[in-house]
Amino acid sequence: MEKISPIGREFRELETELLTPEEIAEIDAKVALIGEIIRERQEIDASHQQIEE
Repeated sequence: MEKISPIGREFRELETELLTPEEIAEIDAKVALIGEIIRERQEIDASHQQIEE
């Protein structure tokens, strides 16, 4: 009998069992895009704060 970890499995392991490589690539692309949007917004906010000072 396989021992089940109380912490669970690694997400990437589960992800590869449930999703196709194409779906994983799509999710990774969305994550990268969202990360870029967040960085751009942070830069804009920093610019606005500098202008206000």
